[in-house]
Amino acid sequence: MIQTSATTDLAPGQIAFYEAVRPPLVAQEYLLVAEQKVTGLPPSDGTPTYTLNQRFTVAAPRFTLDGSAIQSTYPPPSAVGNYADSLAHVVLMQRSLPWSRTLDDKPAGNSAPPWMAVLLCTEAELAGAAPVQRTVQKVIQPDEPDVVGPVGLVTTPEELAQGCLAIDLDDTLFATIAPQFNELPYLAHVRQVNTDGKEILGINADGWFSVIVGNRLPLTGGNHVAMLVSLEGQGTHLPGGSAVPTGGKIRLVVLASWKFETTDFNRNFIDIMQALGTRHPPDRPDDLIGIRLLQMPYVMPTVTTDAQKTVQEALDIGFVPLVTVLNDGESTVSWFRGPLTPVITKRDQYGPYQFSDHAIRYNPGDGIFDMSYAVAWQIGRLLALSDPTFSQAVYNWRIAAFRKTNLAVTRRNFVARTSDAMALPTSADALMAFDLGRASLAGFAAGKLAPAILALPQITARQRRMPAGVFPGTLSEQELAALQDADVEPLTWAMEKIFGGRRP
Repeated sequence: MIQTSATTDLAPGQIAFYEAVRPPLVAQEYLLVAEQKVTGLPPSDGTPTYTLNQRFTVAAPRFTLDGSAIQSTYPPPSAVGNYADSLAHVVLMQRSLPWSRTLDDKPAGNSAPPWMAVLLCTEAELAGAAPVQRTVQKVIQPDEPDVVGPVGLVTTPEELAQGCLAIDLDDTLFATIAPQFNELPYLAHVRQVNTDGKEILGINADGWFSVIVGNRLPLTGGNHVAMLVSLEGQGTHLPGGSAVPTGGKIRLVVLASWKFETTDFNRNFIDIMQALGTRHPPDRPDDLIGIRLLQMPYVMPTVTTDAQKTVQEALDIGFVPLVTVLNDGESTVSWFRGPLTPVITKRDQYGPYQFSDHAIRYNPGDGIFDMSYAVAWQIGRLLALSDPTFSQAVYNWRIAAFRKTNLAVTRRNFVARTSDAMALPTSADALMAFDLGRASLAGFAAGKLAPAILALPQITARQRRMPAGVFPGTLSEQELAALQDADVEPLTWAMEKIFGGRRP
């Protein structure tokens, strides 16, 4: 679903794309001039004119970017995977941030490009170059004669003293990986997403995000560095610009950076799933292609001991060794295997489990724990609790159970206090099912409580008088409902009212 101008209400699962969301005023200093002329006065007074000049500044991130401004990056930081067909990109929380500034500190128009870009390099291309902390003044005015920084920036003394991250790239590398000026509008866009039913993970409630996309695909196999850089003051330095630096380095402000690794296994999901059923190629019966995809790679020595054979067998059937910290703080090694296994398994016959440790298996032969079911139990619980609807239902169930238990305990205590004055059931189930209606209370009051009151010689007529509107042992439906909502046992409440805490 693509939108270019007007916003729209999205249904769950829908997403709208916008070319750009430009703020009414880009970040810079402005001068507001107001003029007022007074007319209709006598000719001798003329037409007085009053003017007022007011300067103000529209602020936005410039040389640094707070981590909370970034919703996510892709590929994920420190990830290892097949990203050869994926463009690195950054998702920002503010929809207008990529257009809040301009490349040359001039007023922006409707076609102004974003002032930031994602650059992708391999570690070999960087040749040891990395973002380092510098002052803004050292970025704009480098001490090194062969380094060129951003030009034409209007800054304040406070901004010049501010610290930021900057990297020096060879001009040849920058000319190779940097986008051209006319390419920048295609490397940024805005997404509107319906976030109803999504997990609360710091995601914008209104579902608006801006995205900066890189212009270069990762190489197959190798470590890469992606950088979100500021192009403010670098417009003429871009490939095809009027002042492309040569024979030196270019200094760029780095707003964010992350690393990831691409693997040389270049297969798509369909190929991988089809390979799972391939036992081995016809000419190599020992090379189990599909099975190996579900096993941890390993190399065993030519001659193996019994312990090594045990480890090899575990690896062949899909287990991987993990370092495990036990509840008492001791560290050990345990086995773990996920749901995708290279062998047929039997259905577990020991469940259901009450907690994760209940699902830990122990092999007395080698003295190693199997944490597979325990991990599955824990992951299942976390996934369930991450569902707001389910977690709220569990919370309500626990509260109801606690209230029911508290009510049963209160009734049991009441039975102990009343002794033989009232024949109440003693079991928990019978107590919970006991009728606490109007008739039961009235009957109890008439048959048990009233004679007990009259038998107390120390109670005078005035002391026997109940509060206004209350008759011993009788509750209205509204009063009974109010007591039950407050988790108050009605019979205990009546006893307290009549005897003041004394046993009848």
